[in-house]
Amino acid sequence: KAGGTLWERDQLTVRFVLEESKLNLCIRALMDFKEQCRDTNIDLRLERVSRELSVERQQLLARMKNFEESVGLILGCCFKSVETLQTSDLGVLVKHCTDVLAHSQAAKVLESLTVENASKAQETLVVQYLESLASKLEDLREDHVIGLIAQHQTVAQVVDLLYERNHLPQLSEEVKELGCQFLSYV
Repeated sequence: KAGGTLWERDQLTVRFVLEESKLNLCIRALMDFKEQCRDTNIDLRLERVSRELSVERQQLLARMKNFEESVGLILGCCFKSVETLQTSDLGVLVKHCTDVLAHSQAAKVLESLTVENASKAQETLVVQYLESLASKLEDLREDHVIGLIAQHQTVAQVVDLLYERNHLPQLSEEVKELGCQFLSYV
């Protein structure tokens, strides 16, 4: 079923994440992961972890990429449901989205990704999260969500993404459309 509540639809993964109270854990884990990736000492850490685990650096990077993509896609599916957004720590979610966009702009992260990898990276998925959030404002505490978006200057980051990087092939038409929809909702 397309409509109805989460429990009336056939979305087992989303239901499991929500029922087992893992949603906020996933958001925080992904947020912490991206913060660690932005750390200036990331190369030293990767070297150390690679040595400790007896894993090649490329294998470790592949595992990191797999983690980011997998958790990111699960969250993307979860945020399509209003029930998951109602139980999410929206302050953490909005901060994560804004931080990812800000760092992506400053460090030219999007430019370094392949077109294929960009569609599964947080640098584009956060736009989907924000659009999902904004499209359900009526079912959430709208004034609280708008306050969080204003506090973190999320609109400015989305505008920067759409304006400054509109020409990049890594920024798909779908992401551009989702960004515009987010802006229209807020």
